[in-house]
Amino acid sequence: MRPCPGARIVALAVAVMSAAVAPVHASPEAEQLFRDGRALLKRGATAAACDHFARSQRLQPKVGTLLNLADCQERLGQTASAWASFLEAKALAASTGDTRRVTEASRRAARLEASLGYLTTLVSPEGRVTGLVVRRNGVNLDAAAWDAAVPLDPGDYAIDASAPGHHPWSTSVTVIGGERAQVVVAALVAIPGPPVANARATGPALAGVAVVPAGIVDAPLRPLAVGLFLGATSREDPFVGARVVGGMPLPHGALRAAGAVMLRHYEDEPTTPPATQLETTTVTIGGGIDYLWLPVPQLALAMGLGVGFEIDKQNQDRGTDVGGFWALRASPVIVRLARGKVELGIHVQVVRAGDEWTTLMMGAGDVFLW
Repeated sequence: MRPCPGARIVALAVAVMSAAVAPVHASPEAEQLFRDGRALLKRGATAAACDHFARSQRLQPKVGTLLNLADCQERLGQTASAWASFLEAKALAASTGDTRRVTEASRRAARLEASLGYLTTLVSPEGRVTGLVVRRNGVNLDAAAWDAAVPLDPGDYAIDASAPGHHPWSTSVTVIGGERAQVVVAALVAIPGPPVANARATGPALAGVAVVPAGIVDAPLRPLAVGLFLGATSREDPFVGARVVGGMPLPHGALRAAGAVMLRHYEDEPTTPPATQLETTTVTIGGGIDYLWLPVPQLALAMGLGVGFEIDKQNQDRGTDVGGFWALRASPVIVRLARGKVELGIHVQVVRAGDEWTTLMMGAGDVFLW
């Protein structure tokens, strides 16, 4: 990977100051690398020669090595790298009073300026989310370099961006010598977090995180249930029954149908003592349709209508009576447990049978089969 010319220029001051204040110690390794680089250059192995000059310069900075490195980079078409190397050589030569090489480095750098290609990496203010990292060819770009035109060697560059909690983004751009290119880093798309209803929190609440009991989280609507209920009428007659519930989901709730069988036994005080007490056993068969509304997945309310018939069996040989009824149904509280597999509810029915009104209060438990 080619070094960034911007970084080379930033490091130039450090190299110059080091050369000005530190004594020069000969490095046999640096000298040998320089000579090998010259030999490789004569044989036409330009890329290998550049590598040797760069390694020699790292071991022992010298103006001559920099000039050879810059010339080598220019031959490879690395115009931005060569331009930066010539400028670095100019500064180093100036620090040692080598005017001849100052002039040569200035001339070569000026000749390259017109052929430089530039790339501007634009990051919009709204796209600068917390933790944003922008990379060019896998190397992090300092935020100070965003939106700045940077000279680069001609070629293809991969630009990517990432941030915690966001989908990554990437693109590619081609830098051409003598031209200016730019790439706009798209605003990263946030990764949606899991709904609170689907969270399975078991520990204490964390800041900004809702914790719900594990037994009632994620309560989907289910299609078929069987249940039991018991209660009493407004005349204090107790009853017990069983029912089957089926339904289909709707926006924010469900439409449900229920069929039920109920058994009720009550006694009437005799009107003429010592007449036998009148006892009545009633079997009710009915059904209804309710709209179930879910303000939250674990709690529901319902309202609807019901119809059916009653079979009354009385003692004292009074025979059997059959009569129809209709009812208004309401369920002010339905608690949904075990991911919606169990529902516990309080239900109210106002029943009209013949010319009489009766109110039924009951509690029910339904278990969904799947």
